[in-house]
Amino acid sequence: TLVAAHPEAPAVEMEAMILEQFQKADVSGAPEEKQLKLQITAGVQQLNNPWFRTFLTLDPTDYLRKVACPVLVIAGEKDLQVDPQQNLGPIRDALKHAPTKDFQIVEFPGLNHLFQACQTGSVSEYQSIEETFNPKALQTMTDWILEHATSGGTSDAP
Repeated sequence: TLVAAHPEAPAVEMEAMILEQFQKADVSGAPEEKQLKLQITAGVQQLNNPWFRTFLTLDPTDYLRKVACPVLVIAGEKDLQVDPQQNLGPIRDALKHAPTKDFQIVEFPGLNHLFQACQTGSVSEYQSIEETFNPKALQTMTDWILEHATSGGTSDAP
């Protein structure tokens, strides 16, 4: 939120604002101030580049409303990196106002960001999952592509 609200703030200023927020929050189990400062500096280094700042502030709605080609949107229900509850509704709403009327949005129960069957969706769980890509998600993608490659698309918008 701070990075998005202060897109031109120098890294040192951003670090100070974040540290101030942590100090106000009284977070239980937070690291000591010296360690916290190191973590904040490392985090700001990751966030403090033009691409990431654009990523944080870009609203894709304007672009989605201009899409004229068929669209398949897929998401895993347990995706903790791109929250389907937060994203699929706005995507659907934007596509309803787009020139395309051929779009499909599918949320796969029990799948994570990598479209693997999972327990929690946590990134730390990725390494223990043997499934490379869920067969049902792959079949949905395959069917959608084949339908659109052979018929020019026949599905109706939800």
